[in-house]
Amino acid sequence: MRSVGQIMTTDLFTVHESDVIDFAASLMDWQHVRHIPVEDDDHNLVGLVSHRAVLRHLARLNTDGRPESVPVSAIMSKQVITVTPSTPTIDAIELMKAHSVSCLPVVRESKLVGILTEHDIVQLAEPLLRRFLSDDPPQDPLSELTAGG
Repeated sequence: MRSVGQIMTTDLFTVHESDVIDFAASLMDWQHVRHIPVEDDDHNLVGLVSHRAVLRHLARLNTDGRPESVPVSAIMSKQVITVTPSTPTIDAIELMKAHSVSCLPVVRESKLVGILTEHDIVQLAEPLLRRFLSDDPPQDPLSELTAGG
């Protein structure tokens, strides 16, 4: 059975909770990501900033006229659901569905080691879906899931 550690993204971009939201938003845009993990000075995961949180902040900014130098800690989610590298991928997918989240930070002893996103799941599922949805699908598409792994 495949584990999260086999498919997670390890090329991570993070912010500190005292970094300004504009920096996080620019990093998201530059790296084409929808989530940025937030770490403390000891590199422990302390939160997660989503593109939706940034958009909500910008919408409020336009109506409230608040200053732009707001720290990431003001909009980050502090209740972050995480997994470990050894978590079975199926369990991680179930967690994502159950909690309606599109990413799971991957931690080992509170330290961020990766992130699992919907994009990673789609990359994993794409070859199977391509074969299943083709004009000549295999007799038992589930056999391909067990054959690889």
